[in-house]
Amino acid sequence: MSPPQQSIFVQQGTFLAPRVPTSARALQRKKMKKIKAKKAEKEKFESGRASVKEMIAEAERLDKAAAAEEEEARRKRARAANLRAAVVVKEKEKDEKEDKKEEKKEEEEEMLISFEDESEQMITEENM
Repeated sequence: MSPPQQSIFVQQGTFLAPRVPTSARALQRKKMKKIKAKKAEKEKFESGRASVKEMIAEAERLDKAAAAEEEEARRKRARAANLRAAVVVKEKEKDEKEDKKEEKKEEEEEMLISFEDESEQMITEENM
């Protein structure tokens, strides 16, 4: 869908503003211009052509960005540690459930064995 066209009002009348080019080639050129501008800005700081104020502002911006990245990394490490702790807890719960199941099976087997022994004893007593 094409963007809406802007109407400009002046004393003599109303006229339509030129539309923004939306073709693929125009958008690609727009992106390339942005990339070139960023490269030129970067080269300006690297070569030392920028003013002192600009360099200080850029240094502060970079410091803030680095601090934000460090904070994000800390948060991610903390989240990873929490997830590992949760995994350990779940594994313990799973092991406990398995142990309980095994104990129940062993008890059932012992009950069956004792029942079979009792039934054998009763049969041998009846036969005597």
